[in-house]
Amino acid sequence: MSDSITMEKSFAIGLVDSKLHFLKAEMEKILDKWGYSDLQSLLNDSKTGILKEAEDDAVSLKYLQKTIDELYDIKTSWG
Repeated sequence: MSDSITMEKSFAIGLVDSKLHFLKAEMEKILDKWGYSDLQSLLNDSKTGILKEAEDDAVSLKYLQKTIDELYDIKTSWG
């Protein structure tokens, strides 16, 4: 049994764009919660102990960024 489906490319792109928008909004919520504007600064401060209490959010941010990167890769592969 195949795990693929057929759909219009524009519809698939719309789905990916919607998911990307949601993931970016989630990242922004976490960054805003800690008063940061960029991911790397929060990750660095969490790692070095400046924001010890932000460790769980830092893990979430890494996961969100990984997922965003994967979705961009998929979207790029579609041409």
